[in-house]
Formats: sequence, C-alpha cells, structure tokens
Amino acid sequence: MNTRNYIIKMEFLEHAVYKGHVNTTPSKILFYIEHNFVKRLTEALRKKIRQSSAAKSISVAKERPINYFKHDSNNADEDSLPPIPDEPMKADDGDSTEESEGEGDTTSAKSKKRHDQDQEYEDPEEEEILPESSEESENEEVTIKEEIKSDNEESTSPEFLESNEDVKPTIDKASRINYVKTWHSWISNYNFDAKREHWCEISLQLPLDNNKIDMKSLLEEEINKANIHSVPNINDAILVENPNAKEGCNLMLKTDGVNFLEIFKYVNVLDINKVYSNNIHEISKIYGIEAAAQAIRKEIVNVFAAYGIQVDPRHLSLVSDYMTCSGQYRPCNRIGMEGNASPLQQITFETSKNFLAEAMVMGVQDRMTSPSANIIVGQLPPAGTGCFNLLGARS
Repeated sequence: MNTRNYIIKMEFLEHAVYKGHVNTTPSKILFYIEHNFVKRLTEALRKKIRQSSAAKSISVAKERPINYFKHDSNNADEDSLPPIPDEPMKADDGDSTEESEGEGDTTSAKSKKRHDQDQEYEDPEEEEILPESSEESENEEVTIKEEIKSDNEESTSPEFLESNEDVKPTIDKASRINYVKTWHSWISNYNFDAKREHWCEISLQLPLDNNKIDMKSLLEEEINKANIHSVPNINDAILVENPNAKEGCNLMLKTDGVNFLEIFKYVNVLDINKVYSNNIHEISKIYGIEAAAQAIRKEIVNVFAAYGIQVDPRHLSLVSDYMTCSGQYRPCNRIGMEGNASPLQQITFETSKNFLAEAMVMGVQDRMTSPSANIIVGQLPPAGTGCFNLLGARS
C-alpha cells in the first residue's frame, strides 16, 4: 500500500507527580486528546502539507527554464539564431539591409514553427499525468477508509466481545477508538491504556504523493499549544501568604488576570467579601461606579506609599470623583479631557495648542463654571467661599 505510516505514542506522568499542583487528571488528559488534540493535529498536518506543496510548486516553476528554441547539433546552422548585438547594426547600403530583413523573417518563422511543434508534443503529456495522480490519490483514500471500516467491524464483532470477560469496558473502549478514527481518514488506529490511563497511541497513514513533513517538530508545536484546563481571562494563579490576615487561613490567591464571575463559583473555598482587583473597568462593571472610585483612591495611595508620601484623602477623593462623576470610568489624561465642556480647562492640562485650535474652529463657548477656567481669567472660582457674596450693613 502506497502510504507513509506514523505511530505517535504519548506517555503521561504519574498522577501523584502533579496531583495538587494542577487541576487535571489522567481521564481529563485522555478526554482532551480524543476530543480536541487529534482534531487539531490533523488540521495542522493538512495545513503543513498544503504549505509545503505550494512552496514546492513555486520552486519547481522557478527552476524550470522555458525553452522556446531547441538547438540540434546537426541542424545548428539552419535553426540557430544569430546572437543579438547590444547596439543595432548599421547597414552600409540598401541591399545589405534588405538581405538582413529577409533572413530575420525566415529565422523567426522557423523558430515559431518549432515552438508550435514543441507545444503540441508537450501539452498531451501534461494532460495524461494529471488524471493518473488524481486516480492514485482517490484509490489511496478509498483503501484507507476500507481498512478503517474493516478494523471497526473486527473490533465490534460478537467474537471479539465474547473473548473478554468484562463486556462493558470493552464496548466503551471500542466506541472511543471508533470515535477517534472518525475525525479523519488519515487516522488508521487508536489505542490507549484503559486501566491506568498512562499512555495513548495514534497511528497515521498519509499518502505518498504528499510531501514529507517533520512530524516531530509539528507534534512539539501542537503539544506546546495544548490547554487541558483553563479559566477564561486568567493566565496564572499562585498562593501567597497574607500578612494582614487576622482570622482563618493566612493564604491568599493571586491571579494574573481578572474573572469575577468565575471566582463567585467557589464561594465554599474563597472569601468573596475580600476579593480585590486593580482592574478599575472590571470593578465598575461588577460592583458599580462607587466601588471603582474607592479602588482609584486605594491605587493612588499605594503609588505614593512606595515613596513614603502621604496625601490628604480629601484630595484623592476629588481626583476619584472627577474620574467617575459621569457614571463611567474616565481616565485622567488628554483622552479623558476631550469630553470636557470647558475649553479653558482643557488648555490647562496638556496639548494646549490642539485644544485651543479645536475650540476656535468649532466655536465652543466656556461658561466659566470650572475652577481652572476662572483662575485663567483671574476670577474667583464658584467654589468654597466663591459660592456666595457677603453684604455689609449700611452705615
């Protein structure tokens, strides 16, 4: 049979080695291989073969020269073309010019005739090759499918079932083997350790007309991409000691990423009343805008605490309230200032020239309600003691 056979055997670590470190079991590993990994492997194989075939056809097309003129040693004087000079030849008189033109017409006619003859001989050869290759590939696929079908019939035959004392595990194993085989016609067989679940073996049969690929590198690449168990939006999680713990367990879980909805599923393990994140957007979405304002104040305090600086909480409240007063989290930068209604206040932040030019072109008015705008023009801001006027008694 014209096939290239591969046998891939994967042996797994003992469960005691990774038990308690990762949330998986040998059963989950086999389930992932049978339902996900085999499919991804066949798709990667198909993609790799398609890429190598395209690269090979391009390289062959580049290496193969197009010979429009063929030279015979016997008829070299008649059919060979004269060398083309770099500069046009200058004729001494009219007779030589006419002779050269006549020779050129004769030579071009001969070359055209020979090219047509070569084309007639070459075209049928290409037409004859293509159907043969397609028939061979179809025959190979049919033979592979027939072998798989025969293997399935043998594994599910009554004699095969009667030879084993425990019928239920045999039926389960046979159905799992057949399920893996149905992923692709290239999968000729599949076997696994049904008792201890320590290994599995995948047999592949690829047609010989396909280009040979580096199966080892492809397997390593797909195995590195495998993901048996994961939580969306959380890349990593570690347990660390909590120095501020006063009661209960002195450990806390730190994660690289945020997923509050997934954390809420483990109420019996985690204390969800002490969950915190520095992702202001997620806190605003789950807990509300007031919780986001509290998180902003806490993050600012942590930034200054690293340098031993203490800031009055009232100043921090002004910053957090300004960033959340619209009901949504607004960053305190030039992007956040674009939505400000006071062009004079925009000018006091950053990129003053851009804000000033935009306000002049759009004809934006400033109602002088912000402290920054009033300070620019030398007025008392409508805040604090500027919110009211004092009237003195007449003498």
